[in-house]
Amino acid sequence: IVHIHAAYYAIHPLALRMLAALAPAVCTMHDATPVCFWHHRLRPEGGICTRPLGFGCLTSGCYHLGGNAPLLWDLARVLTHPYQLNSYRRLPLIIVPSRYLKELLGKNGFAEEKIRILPNFSRFEAIGEAPPRTDHPCKILFVGRLTHEKGIIEFLNALGMLQAQPWE
Repeated sequence: IVHIHAAYYAIHPLALRMLAALAPAVCTMHDATPVCFWHHRLRPEGGICTRPLGFGCLTSGCYHLGGNAPLLWDLARVLTHPYQLNSYRRLPLIIVPSRYLKELLGKNGFAEEKIRILPNFSRFEAIGEAPPRTDHPCKILFVGRLTHEKGIIEFLNALGMLQAQPWE
């Protein structure tokens, strides 16, 4: 079995097809990178993009060339992206962590029967009810790059709404 793990642009479409011809291939996709030129599905003016990936992303103003890379590099990426995406559509199995990502891939031309949901897991048991309030502040940790697509602005806005218990 060939397992392609979130490789997106790291593997040329021809190389992907050659790997898939060697043995049964499966790809794990963790995020919206293959179906969004911005890689995160957030519209520049705010909100989540609902359209499938395509040249309409450019004509609607959602994405502008040179937004993610130098202009010529980005132009080449956008022009070859349909070919890249089609190579992934041909794989016999795509694993995703959520129903949202499965539906997003379906909206972008992936066959639903080829997509399997395998949720991310935790080896920890569910905690159940929230611990009782104490005089000690609750500790909150953000893990991720401090970039827009990781939700840092939304995280900070949510922190501003916390009033029930002191936090650090």
